Amino acid sequence: VPIRCNPNTMFMHHKFCILDSPLRVAAIHKKQNKSFDKSQNRSILMTGSLNWTMQGFGGNWENILITSNLEYISKYSQEFERMWHVFDVDLKINNKN
Repeated sequence: VPIRCNPNTMFMHHKFCILDSPLRVAAIHKKQNKSFDKSQNRSILMTGSLNWTMQGFGGNWENILITSNLEYISKYSQEFERMWHVFDVDLKINNKN
C-alpha cells in the first residue's frame, strides 16, 4: 500500500475513510481496460471525530458518520487527491523484518 507523508511540521488531523471512491474505481477499471458503470459503484464515506484506536472505539465519546451520499464522497475524494499530490512521495520507512 503506497504511503505519503506531509513534509511540513504542521499536523494533519483529517479523519475520514473512503471505500471504493468512484474516482479510484474508475481509474482501476481504465488501467485494466474495463468499462465502469457508475450506477453499480457502492462507495462509502466514513468521517467524524473518531480516533481509529481501541480507545477511540471503546473508551471515548466519539462520533462517526457513515454515508453513501455521492456528493459527500466526491468532496472528500477531491480532498484526498489534493493531499495525495501535495504530500512527499519519497517517504522512508524503517522496516524491522
